[in-house]
Amino acid sequence: MSIVTLVFVCFILAVSAVDGNMDNSEETKLLSRIKPWKFVNRSESVYLMKWTKGDPRLQYLTCVRSKYLGYKSENLTVYRTLEATFNGTRTISLNMSLDVHYSPKLYPPILHVRLLHSMQNLTLMSEVVVDEYKFPVGFSDIKCLILGNSEKGEENTTGCSMWVTEHYYEKRSLCCDFIFFLICGSSGTPYELPKCPRESTPPAC
Repeated sequence: MSIVTLVFVCFILAVSAVDGNMDNSEETKLLSRIKPWKFVNRSESVYLMKWTKGDPRLQYLTCVRSKYLGYKSENLTVYRTLEATFNGTRTISLNMSLDVHYSPKLYPPILHVRLLHSMQNLTLMSEVVVDEYKFPVGFSDIKCLILGNSEKGEENTTGCSMWVTEHYYEKRSLCCDFIFFLICGSSGTPYELPKCPRESTPPAC
């Protein structure tokens, strides 16, 4: 795919993600490609790559990642970890549950996130909710997930965050970066986290 074609495709996807009008059938087809569930339910680790208009204290974050724990078919919910490292030294880890709310008429889809007390050995039935958030999904594919501010955030803010899969954490997706710029560029200068250190892998037997 040529650079010109790539830019054109990314631009069309980004403009469609910004516009909430679902009357146009062609636009509906494009918006149908925004499927956060495929990203959320991936078994690989995902990483927070960048954000705009966040809490100023977030600048002390040096790594945020989420590992896959499992899926519960009874309530169509995915369980993942949420691990945040501050100043490269202190790491906080929680578990969380995620589900996606779709509407046939309204855009965008909503990612519902519940932070849970740490659940040893994935005892999903004994979950205790600490806090919960609803994030509008600006764009999503198998490479990245771009979220708007939570309803709990400050009013009249249009900040964004972008999460990427492990593969595209090491190998940047120009399309995701371009869409993030188009959707979130007006909300301020993006802050990009330092790269998370590689996790050690056990030696082969």
